Amino acid sequence: MSDDYPNLAGKTFLLGVGAHKSGTTWLSKTLRDHPQVFMSPLKELHFFGNRDHFERWPFPYFERLAKQYSKPHSHTGLPQDDKVFQVLERIEMGGDGDLYRTFFDERVTDERVFGEITPHYTALKPSEYEYVKTLFPNIKIIFLMRDPIARHWSAVRFLESVERRDIADDELHKRAIEMLDNRDFRLRSDYKKCINALEANFTPDQIHYEFFENLFSVDAMARIYEFLGVDYVEPMFDKVKNPSRPADLPAPIYDQIMRHLWPQYQFCRRRFKRQIPDTWFQGRPD
Repeated sequence: MSDDYPNLAGKTFLLGVGAHKSGTTWLSKTLRDHPQVFMSPLKELHFFGNRDHFERWPFPYFERLAKQYSKPHSHTGLPQDDKVFQVLERIEMGGDGDLYRTFFDERVTDERVFGEITPHYTALKPSEYEYVKTLFPNIKIIFLMRDPIARHWSAVRFLESVERRDIADDELHKRAIEMLDNRDFRLRSDYKKCINALEANFTPDQIHYEFFENLFSVDAMARIYEFLGVDYVEPMFDKVKNPSRPADLPAPIYDQIMRHLWPQYQFCRRRFKRQIPDTWFQGRPD
């Protein structure tokens, strides 16, 4: 690391690359509470993969976020000036890699590991990972995976809750089918493409794969802490983050989604073999 970023020298950069609705918010919060890890106060920085078109995206997202944080907190009624400042700093960063590193250098103190988790990074191209390595040669990657159908169904339900649309279950089922043709949703479900891109750019000791179905356990977190080179600290396993709206997934809808996502199951079975949770092949998700 350059002398321009003294607080990052000799430390490990952690990049969480997804997947969406696979426990990334919980993991980010858990790592943020660890004394030897610094995680970005903005969980999702949306930096990589967006450097050449920041004004188109994600600038509108951060602009909306700044307006949201400019209001008192909905539960406490307290001002959120610190969050507004963080968002404005991210907007100023744009696609500048030096400012991205400065964002961390100004905040990291004596932690061993620093970084961020942005689920959209599941769709990063191999060339973008090459750029990541030029910024942070000492890097480690975490990729969380979830049963592809359960992940897709959770993402659809979560999107509707974020948009505050109280729609009937049959409309939600229709939405789940429609989103199979949505490019962003397809990329988020493409574990094969993400894993191939990761393994083309990083050595096995730089990548840690974990499954959502196992994540909330002592064993899984012990593996993650060991991978990062930090001490074990008991997480808050009962603190669920960003739950999706509850709704059943009928058999005909499940079968249609399965036909679309089956190649992902096949790839993961070949790649991870017995590591895959048994629930991936036991029927419809809750």
